[in-house]
Amino acid sequence: MNMIEVGTEVIGNWGVMHPISEGVVVAMTESGYTVEWAEEDEYSGAETIICSYPIGDIKREGETSINGSSIGVFVKEDVEVTNDDIKMDPSKSLISLNIFF
Repeated sequence: MNMIEVGTEVIGNWGVMHPISEGVVVAMTESGYTVEWAEEDEYSGAETIICSYPIGDIKREGETSINGSSIGVFVKEDVEVTNDDIKMDPSKSLISLNIFF
């Protein structure tokens, strides 16, 4: 049974700089999904952004990648997610910067 169909609401967790976006699946093909994100694109001025995702790239809410990252696109559950719900543990950061002068 496929949990994703046209009309399915999704959440994009993009990380620290752009934490949460909400969208809806507007089309499906054999190879993937098209999502319309309800936000303004600061570069083009468009009121919505359309993106395509391969099958398997939209996960169940709470599912993580193989390395434990919660960044990605997820099927929206009944629970409202806000930026305040996102907690970051600096000790588990995947990015380490060493700057030498």
